[in-house]
Amino acid sequence: EASIWSIQYPLQQVDPAWRSIPYGKALDHQRFYVLDDALQVRPTWVAGQLYIGG
Repeated sequence: EASIWSIQYPLQQVDPAWRSIPYGKALDHQRFYVLDDALQVRPTWVAGQLYIGG
């Protein structure tokens, strides 16, 4: 899956209280977009499909 090799989130340790690890940020020369079914950008914190470019 492309998203596995497109993100980074540096960890020093994993807090046992975390339910998940933060998704992270795009690697250099890549961009992430969350789009709806009409390929329109979704607002922050609104569900959609992840598109990766770069």
